[in-house]
Amino acid sequence: MRGYMNLRKARSDEKEIIRALYLSVKGSEGCTWNENYPSDIEIDRDLSNEALFVLVESGEIVGAVSVVEPHELDEMPFWQERDRVREIARVVVRPDRQGRGYAERMLSMLFEQFRGEGVRGVHILVAKKNAAASRLYEKLGFDRRGECFEYGIDFFAEELSLTLS
Repeated sequence: MRGYMNLRKARSDEKEIIRALYLSVKGSEGCTWNENYPSDIEIDRDLSNEALFVLVESGEIVGAVSVVEPHELDEMPFWQERDRVREIARVVVRPDRQGRGYAERMLSMLFEQFRGEGVRGVHILVAKKNAAASRLYEKLGFDRRGECFEYGIDFFAEELSLTLS
């Protein structure tokens, strides 16, 4: 049974918890993360940019997602949304909570926040071998816009258009 959940910005004193969360999924089916990624470099950068969000259930961190400033993905030719977009990365849910709707809930809360900020679209690269992630993004309404090879990995480029209300 789920307790109370909220999504908030991560605090610097939670770095070790977040590192452990990343480590807990490395080597799992579909996960392309390795001993070099994600590292303290990404955690520190995300924390300093206030771009790392955590899903908290009953006071315990059970998931995380990074919102990175659109940069290298911007130039990909297949995006339909190009203005007021966010790029998400490093989506993770604790292994004992996977397959129970936590990632969907976490991202839905994030996307509601985006809508309130006037964001029009969300971009993410999903490893082709990560079938569970592909199913999640399809369920959330993402459209597959293309395929690319980045960072030594084959990806699907997924985009969500947010309806502004």
